[in-house]
Amino acid sequence: MKKKCYICIVPCIYTAGTQKKKEKRIMAKPIKETPVLYDEDAYRFEMAAQNVVPLPKEEREKIRRNYEEVKKHCTFL
Repeated sequence: MKKKCYICIVPCIYTAGTQKKKEKRIMAKPIKETPVLYDEDAYRFEMAAQNVVPLPKEEREKIRRNYEEVKKHCTFL
């Protein structure tokens, strides 16, 4: 009988090797309620959302090159 072997990012739960049957799995934490903004905070948030400044083309290209470089060195399951 073969045992499943894998690597997980969370080392406290799983490590490279075999899975133990008695290990507990951590479930996702509940999402907290989003705070409500009032007065000046609400106004600033609304103005910032309406006045978005796009990145310059050079900056977007730099981000894209960095992303491609990282993607080249990583493998994701």
